[in-house]
Amino acid sequence: MPLFKMNEKGKASKLNMIKYNSERELQNVFQNNLEELLGVKFIATEFATGEVHGGRIDTIGIDQENNPVIIEYKLSQNDNVLNQGLYYMDWLYDHKGDFESAVKNKLGNEQNIEWDNPKLIIIAQEYSKFDKHAVNRVSESVYLYKYHRYEDNSIYLENINTISGEDKKEVAKEKKEYNINREEYSLDKLYSKTTDKLIELHKELREKILNINEQIEERAVKHYVGYRTTKQFCMIIFDKSKINIYLSPVEKWNDPKNKVQDVPESYRFTLNKRISISSIDEVEYAIDIIKQSYEETL
Repeated sequence: MPLFKMNEKGKASKLNMIKYNSERELQNVFQNNLEELLGVKFIATEFATGEVHGGRIDTIGIDQENNPVIIEYKLSQNDNVLNQGLYYMDWLYDHKGDFESAVKNKLGNEQNIEWDNPKLIIIAQEYSKFDKHAVNRVSESVYLYKYHRYEDNSIYLENINTISGEDKKEVAKEKKEYNINREEYSLDKLYSKTTDKLIELHKELREKILNINEQIEERAVKHYVGYRTTKQFCMIIFDKSKINIYLSPVEKWNDPKNKVQDVPESYRFTLNKRISISSIDEVEYAIDIIKQSYEETL
């Protein structure tokens, strides 16, 4: 993918793509910048999976919702990368205690860990056509990212998954090609616990959120529905009479009605800003605020 740099006279020059010298160099770049690049807190590198599984996971971490994350890196293209990642996901479900111990050792005993939506992230320069199609038949949260490094040391990340959210779950359910015995969550389950008024309010809101960019992924988990690109920028929780919308912090909000509030520190939310709405009339204003949170993650 060509990238151009503009000089002070407004002239464009193409930046050449360059390679990393080794997989370890690529891994170190990401591990040193995990929160900025992927919204993941670093826990450990080269994490041993024990004698039975006999491997080492490149990186383990937790995401913005405190779910486990496994990250694997490939310098170029590797036909086994998806299978290897799923192999480690299988280990993860069988060794929750080992993972939780690593998190507590790194971040302290007060760190909360959720198991609603563990993720596998794979970083590579290219993927085979088999991986690109197979990932859409997997019920797990698997993200394939292509990276490009340019001569000014810029990095471009591209999410190449072609199906996401509820569609991915339905495909995997129909094909039954990969199944882990864990509870599935959906918007319908969240809707079953709230009112018709808030359901209609959310439907209006979600349509506008998903129209911001076709790359936005929607995922419903146990207590909320989240929206993300490379990082989550919006999390919606249904209250008794309103919808609470949690957002990424923005340096300077365009918020003339002063609706954006701080989230209490005791929540330990990465999305530590919040607005609340209770009527359709407030949707347009909320979308303007949500777009600012989205743009902050770009």
